[in-house]
Amino acid sequence: MWNVIGHKRAVSALQRALETNRLPHALLFTGPEGVGKTHLALELAKALNCAGEDPPCGSCIHCHQTEIDSHPDVSVVERADGKDSIVIGQVRELRDAASLRPFQGRRKVYIIAGAEGLTDQAADALLKTLEEPQPQLTMILTASEAEGLPATVVSRCRVIPLQQVETEVIAAALRAAGQDEASSARLARLSRGRVGWALRAARQPKLATQQQELAVRLADLWSLDVDGRLLLIESLTDKKDRAAVRRSLELMMILTRDLLFITQGLPPWFMGTDEADLLRSRGAGLSLREIHGRMAALKAAMERIDQNVDPRLSLEAALISAA
Repeated sequence: MWNVIGHKRAVSALQRALETNRLPHALLFTGPEGVGKTHLALELAKALNCAGEDPPCGSCIHCHQTEIDSHPDVSVVERADGKDSIVIGQVRELRDAASLRPFQGRRKVYIIAGAEGLTDQAADALLKTLEEPQPQLTMILTASEAEGLPATVVSRCRVIPLQQVETEVIAAALRAAGQDEASSARLARLSRGRVGWALRAARQPKLATQQQELAVRLADLWSLDVDGRLLLIESLTDKKDRAAVRRSLELMMILTRDLLFITQGLPPWFMGTDEADLLRSRGAGLSLREIHGRMAALKAAMERIDQNVDPRLSLEAALISAA
Protein backbone atom coordinates (compact mmCIF):
# COMPACT_ATOMS: atom_id res chain seq x y z
CA MET A 1 0.00 0.00 0.00
CA TRP A 2 1.29 3.43 -0.95
CA ASN A 3 2.09 5.45 2.16
CA VAL A 4 1.16 8.77 0.55
CA ILE A 5 -1.09 11.51 1.94
CA GLY A 6 -3.19 12.99 -0.86
CA HIS A 7 -1.98 12.92 -4.50
CA LYS A 8 -4.48 10.19 -5.39
CA ARG A 9 -4.36 10.96 -9.12
CA ALA A 10 -0.57 10.71 -9.27
CA VAL A 11 -0.51 7.48 -7.25
CA SER A 12 -3.20 5.94 -9.47
CA ALA A 13 -1.26 6.84 -12.61
CA LEU A 14 1.93 5.30 -11.25
CA GLN A 15 0.07 2.18 -10.07
CA ARG A 16 -1.47 1.66 -13.53
CA ALA A 17 1.91 2.12 -15.19
CA LEU A 18 3.46 -0.50 -12.91
CA GLU A 19 0.62 -2.99 -13.43
CA THR A 20 0.81 -2.66 -17.21
CA ASN A 21 4.63 -2.55 -17.28
CA ARG A 22 4.52 0.87 -18.96
CA LEU A 23 6.42 2.96 -16.44
CA PRO A 24 8.81 5.30 -18.32
CA HIS A 25 12.51 5.10 -17.59
CA ALA A 26 12.50 8.76 -16.48
CA LEU A 27 9.90 10.77 -14.57
CA LEU A 28 9.70 14.34 -13.34
CA PHE A 29 7.59 15.15 -10.27
CA THR A 30 6.77 18.85 -10.01
CA GLY A 31 5.10 20.85 -7.27
CA PRO A 32 5.74 23.32 -4.42
CA GLU A 33 8.50 22.69 -1.92
CA GLY A 34 7.31 20.39 0.86
CA VAL A 35 4.35 19.03 -1.09
CA GLY A 36 5.69 15.45 -1.02
CA LYS A 37 7.62 14.97 -4.28
CA THR A 38 10.64 13.17 -2.87
CA HIS A 39 8.47 11.06 -0.57
CA LEU A 40 6.39 9.90 -3.54
CA ALA A 41 9.59 9.13 -5.46
CA LEU A 42 10.78 6.92 -2.59
CA GLU A 43 7.41 5.14 -2.48
CA LEU A 44 7.78 4.43 -6.19
CA ALA A 45 11.31 3.14 -5.56
CA LYS A 46 9.84 0.75 -2.98
CA ALA A 47 7.19 -0.43 -5.44
CA LEU A 48 9.77 -1.09 -8.18
CA ASN A 49 11.78 -3.47 -5.99
CA CYS A 50 9.09 -4.70 -3.59
CA ALA A 51 8.98 -8.46 -2.90
CA GLY A 52 5.45 -8.35 -1.43
CA GLU A 53 2.16 -9.19 -3.09
CA ASP A 54 0.81 -5.62 -3.17
CA PRO A 55 3.75 -3.30 -3.95
CA PRO A 56 4.83 -1.30 -2.13
CA CYS A 57 4.06 -3.61 0.80
CA GLY A 58 6.08 -1.56 3.29
CA SER A 59 7.34 -4.64 5.13
CA CYS A 60 9.68 -6.58 2.83
CA ILE A 61 13.44 -6.08 2.97
CA HIS A 62 13.44 -3.80 -0.09
CA CYS A 63 10.74 -1.50 1.32
CA HIS A 64 12.41 -1.44 4.72
CA GLN A 65 15.86 -0.65 3.36
CA THR A 66 14.49 2.09 1.10
CA GLU A 67 12.63 3.57 4.09
CA ILE A 68 15.81 3.82 6.17
CA ASP A 69 17.98 4.95 3.24
CA SER A 70 20.14 1.82 3.11
CA HIS A 71 19.04 0.08 -0.11
CA PRO A 72 22.10 -0.47 -2.33
CA ASP A 73 20.10 0.13 -5.52
CA VAL A 74 18.23 3.29 -4.46
CA SER A 75 20.05 6.63 -4.25
CA VAL A 76 18.96 10.23 -3.71
CA VAL A 77 21.11 12.91 -5.33
CA GLU A 78 20.62 16.46 -4.02
CA ARG A 79 22.48 19.65 -3.25
CA ALA A 80 25.37 19.10 -0.85
CA ASP A 81 25.11 20.86 2.52
CA GLY A 82 25.86 24.54 2.12
CA LYS A 83 25.70 24.39 -1.69
CA ASP A 84 23.05 25.91 -3.94
CA SER A 85 23.50 23.60 -6.93
CA ILE A 86 23.94 19.99 -8.02
CA VAL A 87 27.31 19.82 -9.75
CA ILE A 88 28.61 17.76 -12.64
CA GLY A 89 30.70 15.55 -10.36
CA GLN A 90 27.57 14.27 -8.63
CA VAL A 91 25.95 13.44 -11.98
CA ARG A 92 29.09 11.68 -13.23
CA GLU A 93 29.09 9.49 -10.11
CA LEU A 94 25.43 8.70 -10.75
CA ARG A 95 26.12 7.88 -14.39
CA ASP A 96 28.99 5.54 -13.54
CA ALA A 97 26.97 3.70 -10.89
CA ALA A 98 23.89 3.52 -13.11
CA SER A 99 25.84 1.59 -15.74
CA LEU A 100 26.18 -1.34 -13.32
CA ARG A 101 23.58 -4.04 -12.81
CA PRO A 102 21.37 -3.87 -9.70
CA PHE A 103 23.12 -5.37 -6.69
CA GLN A 104 20.07 -6.59 -4.77
CA GLY A 105 16.78 -5.43 -6.29
CA ARG A 106 15.20 -5.72 -9.72
CA ARG A 107 15.93 -2.11 -10.66
CA LYS A 108 18.33 0.66 -9.82
CA VAL A 109 16.45 3.84 -8.87
CA TYR A 110 18.07 7.27 -8.81
CA ILE A 111 16.17 10.25 -7.42
CA ILE A 112 17.48 13.73 -8.23
CA ALA A 113 15.79 15.95 -5.64
CA GLY A 114 15.60 19.65 -6.48
CA ALA A 115 16.67 19.07 -10.07
CA GLU A 116 16.25 22.77 -10.88
CA GLY A 117 19.55 23.11 -8.98
CA LEU A 118 21.49 21.25 -11.69
CA THR A 119 24.25 23.35 -13.17
CA ASP A 120 24.31 23.62 -16.97
CA GLN A 121 27.19 21.17 -17.13
CA ALA A 122 25.43 18.73 -14.78
CA ALA A 123 22.22 18.94 -16.84
CA ASP A 124 24.19 18.18 -20.01
CA ALA A 125 25.82 15.17 -18.35
CA LEU A 126 22.44 13.92 -17.12
CA LEU A 127 20.97 14.29 -20.61
CA LYS A 128 23.33 11.61 -21.92
CA THR A 129 22.02 9.15 -19.34
CA LEU A 130 18.41 10.03 -20.17
CA GLU A 131 19.02 9.61 -23.90
CA GLU A 132 20.68 6.21 -23.53
CA PRO A 133 18.97 4.65 -20.48
CA GLN A 134 20.12 1.36 -19.03
CA PRO A 135 17.34 -1.29 -19.22
CA GLN A 136 17.21 -1.75 -15.43
CA LEU A 137 17.41 1.93 -14.46
CA THR A 138 14.61 4.29 -13.39
CA MET A 139 15.36 8.01 -12.97
CA ILE A 140 13.05 10.25 -10.94
CA LEU A 141 13.62 14.00 -10.93
CA THR A 142 11.81 16.43 -8.64
CA ALA A 143 11.47 20.18 -9.19
CA SER A 144 9.19 23.03 -8.22
CA GLU A 145 8.36 23.65 -11.89
CA ALA A 146 9.28 21.97 -15.14
CA GLU A 147 10.26 25.39 -16.51
CA GLY A 148 13.20 25.43 -14.11
CA LEU A 149 14.90 22.65 -16.10
CA PRO A 150 16.31 22.60 -19.64
CA ALA A 151 13.63 21.69 -22.18
CA THR A 152 15.85 18.86 -23.46
CA VAL A 153 15.77 17.21 -20.02
CA VAL A 154 12.03 17.73 -19.51
CA SER A 155 11.21 16.29 -22.95
CA ARG A 156 12.79 12.97 -21.98
CA CYS A 157 10.75 12.61 -18.80
CA ARG A 158 7.11 11.91 -18.08
CA VAL A 159 5.97 14.94 -16.07
CA ILE A 160 3.66 14.24 -13.12
CA PRO A 161 2.50 17.45 -11.38
CA LEU A 162 1.66 17.33 -7.67
CA GLN A 163 -0.86 19.86 -6.39
CA GLN A 164 -1.28 21.19 -2.86
CA VAL A 165 -3.11 18.70 -0.65
CA GLU A 166 -6.50 19.69 0.75
CA THR A 167 -6.38 21.24 4.21
CA GLU A 168 -8.89 18.70 5.57
CA VAL A 169 -6.77 15.78 4.33
CA ILE A 170 -3.64 17.16 6.00
CA ALA A 171 -5.50 17.83 9.24
CA ALA A 172 -6.83 14.25 9.29
CA ALA A 173 -3.32 12.88 8.73
CA LEU A 174 -1.96 15.00 11.59
CA ARG A 175 -4.71 13.78 13.92
CA ALA A 176 -3.87 10.20 12.96
CA ALA A 177 -0.24 10.96 13.85
CA GLY A 178 -1.25 12.03 17.36
CA GLN A 179 -1.83 15.79 17.06
CA ASP A 180 -4.87 17.23 18.83
CA GLU A 181 -7.75 18.80 16.91
CA ALA A 182 -6.65 22.43 17.36
CA SER A 183 -2.99 21.80 16.49
CA SER A 184 -3.93 19.73 13.45
CA ALA A 185 -6.20 22.47 12.11
CA ARG A 186 -3.56 25.16 12.74
CA LEU A 187 -0.70 23.25 11.11
CA ALA A 188 -2.86 22.23 8.14
CA ARG A 189 -3.78 25.89 7.57
CA LEU A 190 -0.20 27.12 7.92
CA SER A 191 1.09 24.39 5.58
CA ARG A 192 -0.70 25.90 2.55
CA GLY A 193 -1.22 22.42 1.14
CA ARG A 194 2.36 21.23 1.71
CA VAL A 195 1.89 17.95 3.51
CA GLY A 196 5.63 17.37 3.95
CA TRP A 197 5.99 20.73 5.69
CA ALA A 198 3.02 19.96 7.95
CA LEU A 199 4.52 16.66 9.08
CA ARG A 200 7.89 18.29 9.76
CA ALA A 201 6.22 21.12 11.67
CA ALA A 202 4.42 18.57 13.84
CA ARG A 203 7.85 17.25 14.88
CA GLN A 204 9.53 20.69 14.98
CA PRO A 205 7.10 23.25 16.49
CA LYS A 206 9.45 26.15 15.74
CA LEU A 207 8.63 25.80 12.02
CA ALA A 208 4.98 26.67 12.65
CA THR A 209 5.97 29.53 14.96
CA GLN A 210 8.30 30.97 12.33
CA GLN A 211 5.64 30.64 9.63
CA GLN A 212 3.03 32.39 11.77
CA GLU A 213 5.45 35.17 12.75
CA LEU A 214 6.30 35.75 9.09
CA ALA A 215 2.60 35.86 8.19
CA VAL A 216 1.89 38.47 10.87
CA ARG A 217 4.90 40.48 9.71
CA LEU A 218 3.85 40.39 6.07
CA ALA A 219 0.27 41.30 7.00
CA ASP A 220 1.70 44.79 7.66
CA LEU A 221 2.95 45.02 4.08
CA TRP A 222 0.36 47.31 2.55
CA SER A 223 0.36 49.72 5.52
CA LEU A 224 4.12 50.37 5.23
CA ASP A 225 5.55 53.50 3.67
CA VAL A 226 8.31 53.30 1.06
CA ASP A 227 11.11 53.23 3.66
CA GLY A 228 9.35 50.44 5.53
CA ARG A 229 9.01 48.41 2.37
CA LEU A 230 12.69 48.89 1.54
CA LEU A 231 13.60 47.54 5.00
CA LEU A 232 11.30 44.57 4.42
CA ILE A 233 12.90 43.88 1.03
CA GLU A 234 16.36 44.06 2.62
CA SER A 235 15.41 41.51 5.29
CA LEU A 236 13.84 39.10 2.79
CA THR A 237 16.80 39.13 0.39
CA ASP A 238 19.76 39.33 2.78
CA LYS A 239 20.57 35.61 2.38
CA LYS A 240 20.26 35.69 -1.43
CA ASP A 241 17.96 32.64 -1.30
CA ARG A 242 15.82 32.78 -4.45
CA ALA A 243 13.50 29.98 -3.28
CA ALA A 244 12.92 31.68 0.09
CA VAL A 245 12.02 34.96 -1.62
CA ARG A 246 9.63 33.06 -3.91
CA ARG A 247 7.94 31.49 -0.87
CA SER A 248 7.62 34.90 0.80
CA LEU A 249 5.96 36.28 -2.33
CA GLU A 250 3.54 33.35 -2.37
CA LEU A 251 2.64 34.10 1.25
CA MET A 252 2.15 37.80 0.42
CA MET A 253 -0.20 36.75 -2.37
CA ILE A 254 -2.19 34.51 -0.02
CA LEU A 255 -2.45 37.28 2.59
CA THR A 256 -3.56 39.79 -0.04
CA ARG A 257 -6.16 37.31 -1.27
CA ASP A 258 -7.37 36.91 2.32
CA LEU A 259 -7.63 40.68 2.50
CA LEU A 260 -9.76 40.58 -0.64
CA PHE A 261 -12.04 37.98 0.97
CA ILE A 262 -12.35 40.04 4.15
CA THR A 263 -13.28 43.24 2.31
CA GLN A 264 -16.05 41.28 0.56
CA GLY A 265 -17.46 39.94 3.82
CA LEU A 266 -16.04 36.42 3.34
CA PRO A 267 -13.96 34.43 5.84
CA PRO A 268 -10.19 34.34 5.14
CA TRP A 269 -8.70 31.12 3.79
CA PHE A 270 -5.28 31.29 5.47
CA MET A 271 -5.34 33.68 8.41
CA GLY A 272 -6.71 32.75 11.82
CA THR A 273 -9.19 34.98 13.65
CA ASP A 274 -6.61 37.17 15.43
CA GLU A 275 -4.44 37.58 12.34
CA ALA A 276 -7.50 38.32 10.22
CA ASP A 277 -8.35 41.24 12.50
CA LEU A 278 -4.81 42.55 12.02
CA LEU A 279 -5.07 42.15 8.26
CA ARG A 280 -8.43 43.92 8.26
CA SER A 281 -7.05 46.90 10.18
CA ARG A 282 -3.94 47.17 8.00
CA GLY A 283 -5.93 47.00 4.79
CA ALA A 284 -8.59 49.47 5.83
CA GLY A 285 -9.21 52.04 3.13
CA LEU A 286 -7.90 49.95 0.24
CA SER A 287 -10.33 49.70 -2.65
CA LEU A 288 -11.09 46.52 -4.54
CA ARG A 289 -9.17 47.88 -7.52
CA GLU A 290 -6.12 48.64 -5.36
CA ILE A 291 -6.10 45.13 -3.92
CA HIS A 292 -6.31 43.64 -7.41
CA GLY A 293 -3.39 45.86 -8.45
CA ARG A 294 -1.27 44.64 -5.59
CA MET A 295 -2.05 41.01 -6.43
CA ALA A 296 -1.02 41.66 -10.04
CA ALA A 297 2.26 43.21 -8.85
CA LEU A 298 3.03 40.19 -6.67
CA LYS A 299 2.22 37.78 -9.49
CA ALA A 300 4.55 39.69 -11.83
CA ALA A 301 7.34 39.50 -9.23
CA MET A 302 6.97 35.72 -8.95
CA GLU A 303 7.11 35.39 -12.72
CA ARG A 304 10.30 37.49 -12.83
CA ILE A 305 11.95 35.29 -10.21
CA ASP A 306 10.95 32.21 -12.19
CA GLN A 307 12.71 33.81 -15.17
CA ASN A 308 15.90 34.23 -13.08
CA VAL A 309 15.57 37.98 -12.57
CA ASP A 310 17.40 39.13 -9.43
CA PRO A 311 15.08 38.56 -6.41
CA ARG A 312 15.77 41.97 -4.89
CA LEU A 313 14.95 43.78 -8.13
CA SER A 314 11.79 41.69 -8.49
CA LEU A 315 10.66 42.59 -4.98
CA GLU A 316 11.45 46.27 -5.45
CA ALA A 317 9.48 46.37 -8.68
CA ALA A 318 6.45 44.82 -6.95
CA LEU A 319 6.44 46.48 -3.57
CA ILE A 320 7.73 49.97 -4.37
CA SER A 321 5.58 50.45 -7.46
CA ALA A 322 2.51 49.53 -5.40
CA ALA A 323 3.35 52.05 -2.65
